[in-house]
Amino acid sequence: MKKKLFSFVFAVLLVLMFSACSQTTPEATPPASDNATAPASDSTTPPSSNATETTANNNDDLVGDQIGYDYGLGKVAWDLDGLVNRIGKDKVASLRIGVSVNSGTDMWPRQWGEEWDNLAKQYGFTANVLYNENDSVKEADTIATFVNQQVDGIAISPIGETIAQPITEIYGKIPTVTCIPIPKGQVNVTVNTDQLAKGKMIADHVAQDANGAELKVLTVNNAMELPHFNARIQGFDDQSKDLYPNITVVGNVLDTTVDGYMNQVKSFLMAHPEVNTVITPYGDPLRGAFSAIQQLGKSDSISIYSVDADEATLEMLSQGEIIKGMHVQFAKPQADECFFYLLRAINGDTVPANVWEDPKYNMVYATPLTAYKMLTVWYPDKYSPNDVTSEANTAAIAQAKAAAEAQQQQQ
Repeated sequence: MKKKLFSFVFAVLLVLMFSACSQTTPEATPPASDNATAPASDSTTPPSSNATETTANNNDDLVGDQIGYDYGLGKVAWDLDGLVNRIGKDKVASLRIGVSVNSGTDMWPRQWGEEWDNLAKQYGFTANVLYNENDSVKEADTIATFVNQQVDGIAISPIGETIAQPITEIYGKIPTVTCIPIPKGQVNVTVNTDQLAKGKMIADHVAQDANGAELKVLTVNNAMELPHFNARIQGFDDQSKDLYPNITVVGNVLDTTVDGYMNQVKSFLMAHPEVNTVITPYGDPLRGAFSAIQQLGKSDSISIYSVDADEATLEMLSQGEIIKGMHVQFAKPQADECFFYLLRAINGDTVPANVWEDPKYNMVYATPLTAYKMLTVWYPDKYSPNDVTSEANTAAIAQAKAAAEAQQQQQ
């Protein structure tokens, strides 16, 4: 009897042990790679429902430190050519990709859209790049057009939250990638950037240039209250309050056009002659503030620092007048990385919902001395690294030398 009871208990224990082993356990969060490190709070994209374990054909081996193309500032952390070769060049060439771009007058999104045309020429696929001119209704129509065209994938440079519903409606039907988080929207992948960090970077460099001197600052922002622009200004405000007591934000003005920014900045500066620094979150307010300062004849007494350069603003920076520093995020590596992850989604790979762009190409700071170098990275066919006689490079070097001499005299 005892032997039978022992055998029964032993059998029960074995069943319980095998049952416990067969249950699914929560998957550990993978260690962060170089292109996937930043505060989780910066992402507004819902987590992926299918981002689980790596499979043999998931192409995860094409993501990692220093394995991709070198655009001029070091290798990126993803291998686009390797992915195209693995999927098959003919298959990639057969794809139809819809690209929705919030352009308006801001040049960075437009250049991002142009990079998709370049990608299509390079890899042979069909790209339908449509520009929405800051019109949310037009943006929704663009997405509907892509759905009707039965494209294989969609890439978005969004206006803001207004696109959330049409994007979420196609989630799971058409693979989608965005270069800016879409609040309340759901896409396969967001190739993300820490927008707060951009503003903090500017605050650090403003403080460094000030060297303890009192700064009275005007911040300029977009009246549409877009989250990524807000975060840049917020990052500057937070860093200044936390670390730099010599920096005081006097006020903030809002608008949406270059002329509007110019008029707003001009009026504020006339009412607040103590302002000696202007902070802008992208190209349009920078251009407007630049014109306002010139018109007021204050080019020698007010400096501008900005986020998101483009060709024209880097040229302006290289001249060393008014604009003293600029955060740079390169459009080509960003568009290429969006294409890399969109291809993976189209291919059926399990991809993370949120990918952090390589900081080598999205957290770069440029001064008048380094502006020309940034242009050679961004436009290698137009600006030669060896062209030391170019007008822009000569002006940058002269400005830098003058600034160094002035600093030595003060010391």
